Amino acid sequence: LAILEPSVSRHHAHVTLDGEVWTLRDLGSANGPYLDDKMIEAAVQINDGDRVRFGHIAFYFITDISRLPTPRIGRTATVTIKPPEQRAVVPTLPEVEPFEEEERTNVGLPAMTFQLHEPTGGGGGLIEVDGKQVQLTTTQFELMALMIRRMASESHQPELVRGFVRSSELIADLSWDTREPSENHVKQLVRRVRRALIKSEIGDLIESRHRFGYRLRAIPRPA
Repeated sequence: LAILEPSVSRHHAHVTLDGEVWTLRDLGSANGPYLDDKMIEAAVQINDGDRVRFGHIAFYFITDISRLPTPRIGRTATVTIKPPEQRAVVPTLPEVEPFEEEERTNVGLPAMTFQLHEPTGGGGGLIEVDGKQVQLTTTQFELMALMIRRMASESHQPELVRGFVRSSELIADLSWDTREPSENHVKQLVRRVRRALIKSEIGDLIESRHRFGYRLRAIPRPA
């Protein structure tokens, strides 16, 4: 099944049938397959009525097509796709924000000095960039610290692809104030950090690139 949507990878996932058991497996996609809005990392069994999502495109997995309503073509169309063995998948589109326009990659990233000041009592932290300071919340501080460490640790990588952090890593590793953080939460977090950096006259130091994720727009100088 080919899905022409930017959030879906070229080879996104496998859905296979073994006897009477259907299995969903990730193929290393950028935005991961989800089962009932939870990202999967290993192969999982899917059952009748489960909601499966690839990027921003969601489906209900239905094994009994007799339960499907008759499609009606109007201003809004319902599309029924019938794979082998008369099993059907009905695509639905969740209400999510569109992907941000892909940014141009900076070539020749500048070297900058970063100092991280994390208070011992928690509650966010202070980042100093070439002498200019910005106060960030805990999650914002963790985002910047992760990107700084990633850029510094990948000195062996070509600059074109160096230092990127995927949204799935941010969702898994950062301290969120919600139980089920999503791609939209990541985008909102990045926007807030960008605004804070610009307001502090440091500038926009976050680059986003579709299918790669986010990275620092600078190379940290050795301490």
